[in-house]
Formats: sequence, structure tokens, C-alpha cells
Amino acid sequence: MSILGIDYGTKRIGLALGIGEVNLPLQTIAIEGYKDKIKNIILEKNIEKVVIGLPLSMSGRFSNTTLQAVSFAEKIKQLFCETYLTDERLTTSVLNKMENLRNKNKKMIKDQISAVEILKSFNQGKGKNYFVKDFSYFKVEKIDEIRDKKILLYDPPSYKLIDINFYSLITIFTCNPQIYKAYKSKGYEVYNLIDDVNLNDFEIIFSNEKISENSVCPWFKG
Repeated sequence: MSILGIDYGTKRIGLALGIGEVNLPLQTIAIEGYKDKIKNIILEKNIEKVVIGLPLSMSGRFSNTTLQAVSFAEKIKQLFCETYLTDERLTTSVLNKMENLRNKNKKMIKDQISAVEILKSFNQGKGKNYFVKDFSYFKVEKIDEIRDKKILLYDPPSYKLIDINFYSLITIFTCNPQIYKAYKSKGYEVYNLIDDVNLNDFEIIFSNEKISENSVCPWFKG
């Protein structure tokens, strides 16, 4: 199986090729016109999976850089290739040794080495991996008595929730970077670390236990 490792940057993108247990630096490309370049590589190298590094703070919190990587991954998925995001924090020890690289060529090599380390982390299961997918629609049950209550939406199954706007005071907790990005862009208050959430602040907690697709979510009071 051939896997393409990607270290995403706003100016350059480092690429690495994984074949079996061997991971090799491939090339560094400019951000301009990246879709066509990566699509050609996918076809030429018979790539079956793409793995993209997901930048997180050392605490594990999502940041603007995280959301940029998620947006990039969703665009790559449109190239019809199985796509994953992987926590890239554990790749930093190797890269820190290369911080003194100054010239352009050395920086481009660093981008490729970063992509190699992303592949290694993914293959060895060192960090959390997220499958980039198309989410299904779910219908939210409307309950008039709690419409204006302070509600925590805990680990929703999707960002495509029909009738979620029925409720006026929604806060969201999710570990999924795609769902986080989608709700954040809609202006919701969103957290990805449970330690940042004070459960006592909420009157109602909706959970997604035993939710099936295209059905009413059987959320319950926590």
C-alpha cells in the first residue's frame, strides 16, 4: 500500500511517500496550485491513503492553525482519496534538531522530513488519527420546555444537525476537528478538551449515545 504523508504549511507543503514499512522524503511543493500537483502524485504513485499532520498546542487544544489544516484535508479528500489527519505533536523532537537550517533548500528538506515523521506517527499509532469524512444529516428533537436552557451538546455525531437553531443557548464539546471547525465557523462556543468545560454551568447535557443516522437524536438530560 502506498501512502502520501503531508506536512501542510501556508507557503510550502512537504511530501513523503510510504510504501510498506519504508517512509521516504518525496518533494516540497509551493502552496500555489497544490491541488493539481498532489492529484498528479496520487495518480503517478498509486496512492491509496493520504495522511496530513494535524497541528495542536502541546495541551491538545485546537487552534487557528489546526483549523487551517482541517480545511486543507477536506479539500484533499475531494481528490477521491482516503484521507486522515494525525496528531503531529510527537514529531517535533526530530524536527527541533533541524531548527538551525537557514537556507531555502534546507527548509524544503525539513518540510519533507516532517512529512516522513507524520507517516511514522500514523503507522505506529503514536498519536490520535482522524478519518476525514462526509458527515450525515441528523434531525434534532425539538423540546419546547428546554428551548432557552443552557445546553451542552456533548460529542455530537455530525455538524449537519437539522433544527439545532431551535435552541438558543448551545455550547459544544467535540474531539473531532472537522466538527469543531464547522461549529466554530458558525459562531458557536466550542471546546475540544473536557477540562475546559465546567459541566455545572449547564442545565441540560445532550449526548449522542445510540444515535443512528437519519433519525431523531435520543438526547437526554445529564
